[in-house]
Amino acid sequence: MPFLKQAGCKGCPAEFKGQYMTPDDNKPGSRVRVVAQSPGESEILGRRFVRWYKGEEGTGEIWEADIPRPLIGKSGYALDNTFLPLAGLKREDVEVCNVVRCRLNNSNDLPPLTTNMARDMTTHCQRAYWREPTNGTTLVALGAYALWALTGEYEGDDDDADSAEDDLRASKSIDGWRGWLLPYKPVHHEGYEGNPRELNVFATYHPAFYWRAHWLKPVGKMDFARLGRLLRGTWPEAFPTMFQYAPVNLPPTIAFDTEYNPWTKELHRYSVAWRTGEDLPVVHVCEPNDVIKEYNNNVIIMQNAEADWPYLTSIFGSLPETWDDTMFAHSALYGTLRHSLDFMGSLYAKHNRWKHLQHSDPLVYSGMDALATYDIWQQLSRELTRDSLSLALYEQELKPLLPHVMARPSVRLNAMHIAEAAQELAQEQEGIAKRGEAVAGWPLNVSSAAQVSRWLRLKSDPQ
Repeated sequence: MPFLKQAGCKGCPAEFKGQYMTPDDNKPGSRVRVVAQSPGESEILGRRFVRWYKGEEGTGEIWEADIPRPLIGKSGYALDNTFLPLAGLKREDVEVCNVVRCRLNNSNDLPPLTTNMARDMTTHCQRAYWREPTNGTTLVALGAYALWALTGEYEGDDDDADSAEDDLRASKSIDGWRGWLLPYKPVHHEGYEGNPRELNVFATYHPAFYWRAHWLKPVGKMDFARLGRLLRGTWPEAFPTMFQYAPVNLPPTIAFDTEYNPWTKELHRYSVAWRTGEDLPVVHVCEPNDVIKEYNNNVIIMQNAEADWPYLTSIFGSLPETWDDTMFAHSALYGTLRHSLDFMGSLYAKHNRWKHLQHSDPLVYSGMDALATYDIWQQLSRELTRDSLSLALYEQELKPLLPHVMARPSVRLNAMHIAEAAQELAQEQEGIAKRGEAVAGWPLNVSSAAQVSRWLRLKSDPQ
């Protein structure tokens, strides 16, 4: 039988927008708690998805009666059978809950996290029913709502990972944080400063997300494999010491990264990194005038070689005869994925995230760019050796493009006309945004396919 809403629901914005709720599936003593978004119809009714079948009369689904609890539908099936095993976990090993425990208006859709409705109902539900784990220290946030509820981190469209502007968005979205570890700072505890057990939050996508973004499912699998390393204590490594002087006695292969003014091209600093034979990291963060005197034509690894290439001669004295580029390599191997250092780091880096430290800790930010480039290349080079077609594309098509890209002539532009056109475009976009908000009745982002489609479904829902 469905589980009626409890006294804790009183005063919630969703109190009268659904009769039933799904209680948390707590298991005292569990090391891990998986935190999802909200229950589906099967979770409310207590119907567990068992499997698909194929017979002489066609295909079908097998369901079994269960108690109302989180993630027992098809998303729960994917969690139990695809993702948890990659972390060395079984369903009986973990606690499971939602941050919104009712099914708002009998729908799977929640209002966007930009709205007061979404934030107020999530905060109320967490304050009423959330109980911190009694033993474990790891919370797994499935999707943007869980990430925001557990950490306060959010910016951008809900799980809109295929946005063309994704790499330019602020790093606080689920797209930026998936695959990484965050401190626990729940939004329902104002001024929360942690607890003696130092709860941590590991972020990844909700399993349901892959029904519409199937190309990212391998990324989700890698996230749970990393979660397994986290639980075994083999990830992440601590950030290494950053030596602030030019290195000497360079090894055969080094990673190189620059920080410069994108408008004036003035070099602010550069970083060089590698690992010793004992796999210990060595990182040097240097001033622009700290030249490297012992360069012997080492192999230089870069991320986006086009950006770093203009500074190689002034630092090393000459251009490298042998070089590699992680962005080129990753694009040859995985054309449908993003190729930013932050994204590749979420899959291959041996350390926790650092790209959000650009302003708060620029030394670590710069040095970790180089070290992550080195570590990422070690993984990509192994994958290239196992994929001869991608290797040929990388070596014969992508790398030879660099000299032509660097030699391209400048294009003369009429700056005044560009400024006028940009202003007209901004005004038109502002007008469209205001019309969208007026029609929807809330701050709808009309450039977000996810928000527009959600609004259209809500508008057509007779409830």
